[in-house]
Amino acid sequence: MVPGHPDGKGYKAQNNTPTVCTDPDSVNRCQTELIAGHMTPQNQKQQMTRPARRQQKLTAAKER
Repeated sequence: MVPGHPDGKGYKAQNNTPTVCTDPDSVNRCQTELIAGHMTPQNQKQQMTRPARRQQKLTAAKER
């Protein structure tokens, strides 16, 4: 047995099987979940431009 080759010590196969889905409803649900998963609070903060952050701070200050 050769290390790093199939059936060799330490070999781990990758699961590279693609899934193809053409149902519009399923595609939409999956896309929505992926986008929501990528939109963490830190991500949202980074994507806001400086003027948008400034406006958010001004709005919060007015509400106090």
